[in-house]
Amino acid sequence: MSAQALGVNDSASIRMTYNPEVYNKLRTTRVVVIKNADATAIVAGVPDKNNPNVYELWGGVDNVKEANQFLEFKVRRYEGL
Repeated sequence: MSAQALGVNDSASIRMTYNPEVYNKLRTTRVVVIKNADATAIVAGVPDKNNPNVYELWGGVDNVKEANQFLEFKVRRYEGL
């Protein structure tokens, strides 16, 4: 509900196994997440904002309980730069 209040219509929470390289990238760079490994999601090296399988990091990434076991973060539908 809080995402919809901010105008985000399509969002998801992701929880994955901790990986230090992924954690660092999620914290320091702009990230695009491709759902279902969709090969059509990137066109000429640029994410396709009209593709429903393209999401971007929204909010921050959490190293759950700083235990280096899980990462948790939110993504929202990608709408371009």
